[in-house]
Amino acid sequence: MGEFGYTRLFATKEKLTLTYIGNHDGEPHDMVEILSSGRVLKGVADSSNKVVVKSTFSWFVKGASILVLGAFMGYVIGFISHAKRVAASGTSWTPVKSDDV
Repeated sequence: MGEFGYTRLFATKEKLTLTYIGNHDGEPHDMVEILSSGRVLKGVADSSNKVVVKSTFSWFVKGASILVLGAFMGYVIGFISHAKRVAASGTSWTPVKSDDV
């Protein structure tokens, strides 16, 4: 049991009922019924009291993801261009001038 109340879940094939019961009086305070089709029959649909919180953490995660993706793509492009450069030079050796004493 929670500090302020608990939830009761009752499910049949036709619907799922979720009820919040308060500890102070033991009476159900909020109830949501969801049909098997996903339609909500009884529930709080008033969104006027909701406050939308925009998290800056998600922006940091998106930015870091873009930076990591850019670094990975740069690595792949560099690897491919290096491999092409090595393949273009071939396996021929460049003679080096040497003096035999």
